[in-house]
Amino acid sequence: MQALDSVKTFDNSYRSTIVWPIRKILEGGDHDTWGFLCIDSIRPHVFVIDSDFPIGAAVADTLYVLLKEMDDRINKEETL
Repeated sequence: MQALDSVKTFDNSYRSTIVWPIRKILEGGDHDTWGFLCIDSIRPHVFVIDSDFPIGAAVADTLYVLLKEMDDRINKEETL
């Protein structure tokens, strides 16, 4: 019960948030999603969509490749 009380009193000091999926779009419109890249700011209106969104999307796409490679290596080691 204590955890729920702390959630109720959580001070959300973020004023701006931008989120990108860490994923790969597959054939047929399906997708392989591994998580989300989220950046928060205490300042309002800090993000500029025309410049910040493409940069974050590139980082999220790169994270997908890295996470997928790490998972493939871990799975390969587990099968040896």
